[in-house]
Amino acid sequence: MAASLPRHMIQARLEALLTVPSLPASEYASGARLLDALQNPARVSILSPYPEDGLWLLQCMLLHEVLPAEADVIPTLELSYRATPRLRATLEDGSKVTRAGWPSMALMDEGPIYMDLEVPIEALETMSVLLVPLGTDAFEQRAALNWAAKRSEVAIWCAPFFTGADAQMWLNAPERLSYHAFAVLTGGGPGDGLPREVGFDGVFRTDPHDPAESQWQISRLMTQLLNDISEAQRHDIDAAELFLHRFAHLLPDDAAPTDPAPQPDAELTTDDLFADLADDTRSPAPPPPELVDAISEPMLFLRRRARALIELLDWEPGEDWPHMVLSHCVETTEGLRDRAVRWPDTTAAARRLMRRVEDACDTAVLLQIEAGEDQARDAAQLLTQIREEFEDALVA
Repeated sequence: MAASLPRHMIQARLEALLTVPSLPASEYASGARLLDALQNPARVSILSPYPEDGLWLLQCMLLHEVLPAEADVIPTLELSYRATPRLRATLEDGSKVTRAGWPSMALMDEGPIYMDLEVPIEALETMSVLLVPLGTDAFEQRAALNWAAKRSEVAIWCAPFFTGADAQMWLNAPERLSYHAFAVLTGGGPGDGLPREVGFDGVFRTDPHDPAESQWQISRLMTQLLNDISEAQRHDIDAAELFLHRFAHLLPDDAAPTDPAPQPDAELTTDDLFADLADDTRSPAPPPPELVDAISEPMLFLRRRARALIELLDWEPGEDWPHMVLSHCVETTEGLRDRAVRWPDTTAAARRLMRRVEDACDTAVLLQIEAGEDQARDAAQLLTQIREEFEDALVA
């Protein structure tokens, strides 16, 4: 079914429909997923037990160096498009850095473990890319794959060869990763045959001694990837139009302008970054009723989880204690993120909490990967901070 409206008009009407109180609650999640698919580029993850191979593939795909060549530690990287570059990094001590520009060697020397890069690379207008170094520890690998599965529509496995251990790890990974997956083997030569049950959509073999052949293989990967993304976008538009057709009777006539030209996002300076979330010059005002309604149940959920966490923290630390605390904290932050899907994003307070919950999810998973007693205590402190911010939002 060809789209009868421009994509931005379909988005506008779908946004309007999701604010209609009479839209059945059972349909809201489907509509929200469609809107998310229309608003955001496809999410591609590169998963590699060998960070150098994963970074090499990422930079070949984007035709751009994203980290200084001298960097000897490769963090988890998340890349998306922005006309002027800026980054947010989480360091080993849990502190965060936000600044304009590309990653510098000075920043890399501070030991970032996660970096969110928004940069002007053309390919990122079509897809965002997540690079996940898997490491060699089985527990860390499982945690990293679980984390990536929730942030990916397309997965790319990157390693020199696909060994039996690789196959076992992949077959034990979350099923969602295998829905649309490719393999890039960087070891050169034919290598071992892939087990039939692995089921990659495509396998691309590169050779470090033959740059021209390697780039040709990456070009083939990108062509297939972009074609698949384009087809998926057409399906999303068709599905959104069908959704709008089903519930058109709920939309007021002026739900969306006849020709709403997309407005570019205003550029923020480093000093302006997130400044709309706190303005000390204004008098305090009561929180909007829709925000109170939205976060009251998550607040109760958070308090229940906090009480259970207190019991865990009272236990004598032992071999399983960090794992139990960290798992509890990850489940709690992910539970909050699931609830945040329906929060109104029309107020600064709501947007702040949404971003805070998303950051907390990422931080909790990264702490879980490190899996020590200090990380468990840091995760518990993180939940305390989140709870305080929710309480502040309710009484603001």
